[in-house]
Amino acid sequence: MKPQNQFTRILLTLFCAVFTLDAAAADYPYYGWRLADLDALVAKQPQNVLRVAFDESDGFTANINIQIQQFSGTMKEYIEVSHRGFDKLFDQKWSTVSEDQKGEKECLVEIAGAIKGREYHFYARAAKLEEKVYLITATALQSQWATVGDKMRRYVDAFHE
Repeated sequence: MKPQNQFTRILLTLFCAVFTLDAAAADYPYYGWRLADLDALVAKQPQNVLRVAFDESDGFTANINIQIQQFSGTMKEYIEVSHRGFDKLFDQKWSTVSEDQKGEKECLVEIAGAIKGREYHFYARAAKLEEKVYLITATALQSQWATVGDKMRRYVDAFHE
């Protein structure tokens, strides 16, 4: 096979793989929606939390939760409040896989820890619009994360202003 043909096939394979991954995440509801368009949907849900189910294994269904919280403080203050909440949520110490505050409008955090003896992995995005914080959280067991983590991250990151 000529090198040029082989290179074309490799590019075509990579191109198909990338679009297949995006399509897989896009199959879930609300993928890529504007954050403000979620207000009415979240308001109708029990406890004002919109839940999107992903894969089930090990007795747990990986999921995305979307909440809208009134918050007039800064993003730094929101992060501090969140860290105190993590201290209460987890059985013992939790660990930060990554954290990235993007100015006063957004923060991404990935954390792991045990709750009631089970190891969980979370990826959360907090986006501040005016006096509201849109909190989009992906939750899976640590044992599921290798399988669903990338798809869940894409889903969380797909929302836009």
